[in-house]
Amino acid sequence: MQKETESQFYTIAVITRTKNRPFLLKRVADKLLLQSYRDFVWVVVNDGGDASEVESVVEHYRSRHMPAMVLHNETSVGMEAAANLGIKASRSKYIHIHDDDDTIEREFYEKASEFLSASKTRSVTVNITEVHEVVEKKAVRLSWVRPWDTGMPSLSRMVCINRFVPISYLYERSLHDDVGYYDESLKVCGDWEFYLRVLRISDIEKIPDFLANYHIRDNSDEDSAVNSIKREFDHQRYDMLVRNKLLRTELASGNASMASLVTAGAQLWDTERKLWGIEQKGREAFELKDRILRKLRSNWLLNRVLR
Repeated sequence: MQKETESQFYTIAVITRTKNRPFLLKRVADKLLLQSYRDFVWVVVNDGGDASEVESVVEHYRSRHMPAMVLHNETSVGMEAAANLGIKASRSKYIHIHDDDDTIEREFYEKASEFLSASKTRSVTVNITEVHEVVEKKAVRLSWVRPWDTGMPSLSRMVCINRFVPISYLYERSLHDDVGYYDESLKVCGDWEFYLRVLRISDIEKIPDFLANYHIRDNSDEDSAVNSIKREFDHQRYDMLVRNKLLRTELASGNASMASLVTAGAQLWDTERKLWGIEQKGREAFELKDRILRKLRSNWLLNRVLR
């Protein structure tokens, strides 16, 4: 069955990187089964986790007529290397990096693939719902949700900070021929660095529908369930490494146009964060004043009643 799947061409290759999270892997597969467009193959890259658990999950969904293949790494090779392995092992027109902790809505593949087929662009993202949840004893409990950045993924905005995440992004496999694969030296931020390379040669379009869900564990009794957004230091460090590498490369070549952009982008993002902090403090001060006034008004009315 796996050999047949490997040789077959699909419209979409869904690449899922996973390690010792079978309960989340099942959630991914359940959502994939609900997709309104089903010409895809699920490529699961087990990056150093328990092989038998992954095989058990995948075999269950194969029995439910979902094309799937599994790659096992004896030891973890990292997010970007795992993604590259899955991409190179599959055959498809489009690629979707679907990590084991995120989910998509029923019409994601239908709308995204139709959009790309009808347009000249080579990749598209959708609006994202940020889903905060708690994992306890392998059970997931919803905490709260909010919209992710709803702006357009322009080059001028993307040099500031990553404006979308892989779960929301469908792109032509041929982009790898033009800009290369994911940078395996990056522990995190590899998706953002890849998007910057894509934006050098092509626009990234956007569908305004909320079709992707980015799940964040606020706290968990499973270490493996705390995703990379919690590793703030890693993100800051690899953000620096990406910018420094780009700056050095372009300065050495005598063309610093992109280098100037990422430098300005870093400064703009720093300003944006500071302004957001000021806005938050202002909102908190207003809410505090409002609570005090309500309390005073309540006390005044109470005193009138008691006179």
